[in-house]
Parts: sequence; structure tokens; C-alpha cells
Amino acid sequence: MMGETPFCLERRWAVSPLALENIERMALNSIGCSLERITLYNTGLINILPKLRIHGDCEIERLGLTASEEAHVAGILKQEKHFCVGRVKTIWLKDYAVGVITKMSLKDCEIERLGLTASEEAHVAAVIAQEKPFCVGRVESMWLKDYAVGVITKMSLKDCEFEKLGLTAREEAHVAAVLAQEKPFCVGRVKNMRLWDYAVGVITKMSLKDCEIEYLRLTAREEAHVAEVLKQEKPFCVGRVESMWLKDYAASVITKMTTHEDNTMGIFILDGNEDQLSRILEEGDNSIDLGRIRTGGLHVPEKIKRKLRYTLVDGEGKEVLGEEEPLCVGRVEAMVLREYAVSFITKMNLGDCEIEHLGLTAREEAYVAAVTQWKPVCVGRRVEGMWRKDYAVGDITKMSLKDCEIKYLHLTASEEAHVAVVLAQEKPFCVGRVKNMFLEGYAVGVITKMKIHEDNTMESFVLAGNEDQLSRILEEGDNSIDLGRIRTGGLVYVPEKIKR
Repeated sequence: MMGETPFCLERRWAVSPLALENIERMALNSIGCSLERITLYNTGLINILPKLRIHGDCEIERLGLTASEEAHVAGILKQEKHFCVGRVKTIWLKDYAVGVITKMSLKDCEIERLGLTASEEAHVAAVIAQEKPFCVGRVESMWLKDYAVGVITKMSLKDCEFEKLGLTAREEAHVAAVLAQEKPFCVGRVKNMRLWDYAVGVITKMSLKDCEIEYLRLTAREEAHVAEVLKQEKPFCVGRVESMWLKDYAASVITKMTTHEDNTMGIFILDGNEDQLSRILEEGDNSIDLGRIRTGGLHVPEKIKRKLRYTLVDGEGKEVLGEEEPLCVGRVEAMVLREYAVSFITKMNLGDCEIEHLGLTAREEAYVAAVTQWKPVCVGRRVEGMWRKDYAVGDITKMSLKDCEIKYLHLTASEEAHVAVVLAQEKPFCVGRVKNMFLEGYAVGVITKMKIHEDNTMESFVLAGNEDQLSRILEEGDNSIDLGRIRTGGLVYVPEKIKR
């Protein structure tokens, strides 16, 4: 009965030498158990995993291993036989523990999230040195960081399908092994690919010609991050891409990139300042071929457009001559835009509209990228109710609301990242006249960057958040956040510690 009751295996410190000796003497698969979660941090107890008899149908919520010393995983790495970890939803391996994945039996597994991170080259040396690729099964989202980025070249991914693939490398050395190899490696079918900093260069080593990527985002915060890409003479192909966002110095990578000849992009964004875009301006006019782009999907600075060669097409793929005119939507009772549809608000003519309810929601930053690069958007003279959720909260800073009258404004963000762009800006944004305001979750912090029309009077003001979500407000000075006039009884749902 004991073996049928799931338990958590956790250890965050060293075990005695005697215990390690006992573990080494144990036979493989000799300890029957049912596990709910495994968290082993810098401990030789990690070596007990092959000794456990975990049934293939056992569902483990999370497997997290960290090993700062090779000895913590030496027992596992020296054995030839793979061990079963059951059905694991989330796997996070750090430092020397990264090598443990090569000893897991994952072929028939379905993993929701797989994360590998290694801060030193030695942490992945054994994995990189092996010739035979290892299988990671079916993975929904995979994130590789620093030296662990190189491990992707040793994975058998040809038949894999990723919902999300993310690579990030803060130092050139993290990707040196990948960039040094001549033969491209396959990453399977990827819907959403994001590469940061030096990892941007890894895309030149991927075999993507016949791939179909829904969303590709490259971000490079320093010029050095893309230096190797810009040095190469031969362009690289990214296959078919539905939406592409090149941010900061990664914008210049477009000068070395090609897409599949029959590709049509729905959205193409170049996001950078004058210095970051300077490499593109050195190119000849009409020299950078983007292929076909759907109307409303091209979001690049005007001075860059003359360097690009592209064909605008409608939803049916038919060529459209010239730039599209703003779409007039007339009188609207309720408008709700979700995910990528949020960007279409930049293409609407709403100047004289009166909208009863306007709702925008975006679960990923990519969905609002086009709006953040646009000039201020007018949403009409009067909005009865406006609600914005998650990353769409940040778009309120791109709305021209100074002379607007909003009866009810509701902003909600479930993650800190949803409002990071708003909180990072120095200049406050104006929301005009608002009768009732409800800020929820991490969106409560937005009040530190918001100003209201000088003659506004609010009937109700609510801040609904926990201690962590309210912490951004508590960092401000006393009496530093101006709410203007509020009717008596309207400031009820604000924590006492915030009122000061």
C-alpha cells in the first residue's frame, strides 16, 4: 500500500558518505515507489534515481535536479542502461544535472516543459562529446540557457513537434561549439521560436528550409550578439514563417536572411532604435527581399521601407497595390480583440466612434508587438467600458486617451512580465477621464505610471492584488501617486498600507 501512495522526493543538502555507498550498492529498479514531485538540489541523492522502480504510467508533476559538482550525478552518468521517470509534466535540469537527461528513458514521454541551463562548459562537456544523439520524446515547450544551448545539437529532434522553443546565451562562449560545426542540425517542427542574445546566431546552423514556423522572434541587446551572423557572406533560410519579430540589434539579421520562395507573412516587425537599425540603412534600396506580406502586417519605420522589397497581398493571396487604407468600423456596441487580432486596432479608423465595450486580451508579448511599434491609436470619443488583460495592458500606453471619457476601466495582469514594458518607461501616460477604475493582479503597479485628466472625478477606485503584486507601489514615496478627486466611499478597496 505504501508504494501506491504518491510522495515527494526532496533534498537540498549533502548526504553522508555511508548513504552514498548504500545507494551505489543498490540494484537498479529495486525500490518500488509512486512519486508526485522530485526536487534534488546539490546532493548525491540524485544518484538514487536509477534505483527507483517508477512505473511508466506514474504521473510526476515536476522533476527538478541541480548539481554544482560532477560527483552529484557521477553514479548516473557512468551507467549504460536508461532509467524510467514515468510521465513527467515539467523537467528542469541545472549545471551537471543536464547530463542526466541522456540517461532517462523519454522516447514515449509527453513533456509539457523542459528546461536545461548550464553556467559552465564543463557542465555539458560529457553530453557534447557523445556521438550518438539522445531522444527527449514529445516536448511542448523547451528552453535552453547558456552552455546548455549546445545540447540541442545532440538531441534527436527530426520527428519532434515543439509548441515553443527558446534559446538564450549571454556569452559568446555559450554558443561557440554550435557555431563551429559545419553541418546544420534539425529542430523538427516548431510553432514558436525565440532566440535571445548570442543564441540568435544559432539560427544560422538550423536546418529550417522546409520548416513552417508560426512565430519567430530574435532579440539581441548588444551589437556583438549578431556580429558573427553579419560577417557571413552566404544568407541563411528560415523556411516558411507566419509572423516574424526582429528586436534591437537582431533587426539587422534580416540583411542575411531569406524565407521560402512561396512564403506569405502575416506580420513582420522590425523593432529597434536608430543605432540598431543603422546596418539595414547601409543596404541598397529594394535590396532586402521579404516576399509576400499580408496587408496590415508590415510594421517597420518609414525610413527602412525603401530598403525592403515586398508584395502586399490580401487574405486570399491576391496582390494589393499600395498601402492599405484604415478600416472604418462605424458604430460598434461591443468589440473584443484577442491574441494577434489585437494588432488590428492600429488599422481601424475609430476617431468618431462611440464604443460601448472594448476588450483586448493577449497571453503572449508577440500578440501586441505590432501595437507597441505604432503611433498613438485613437479609440474614439467615448468608451463605456474598457477592459484589457495580460500583455494587452501595456498597449494602453499607445492609446490616445487624453480627451476620452471612460465610464469603466479594468486592467488585469496575471504575471509581472505582462506590465514590464509599462513599468520600464519613464514618461507617464494619460487615461483621460475615468469614472470607475479597477486594477487587478500585477496591473496594480501600472498606477505608478498613469495620470488622469486634471478635472476628473472618480466614483470608485480599486486595487486588487496580493503583497507581491502591490510591492511596486510600496516602492514609491508617500503621497507620490496622484489620483485626483474621488467621491466619498469610492476608495474602499485599497489596502491600508497603500493609502499612504
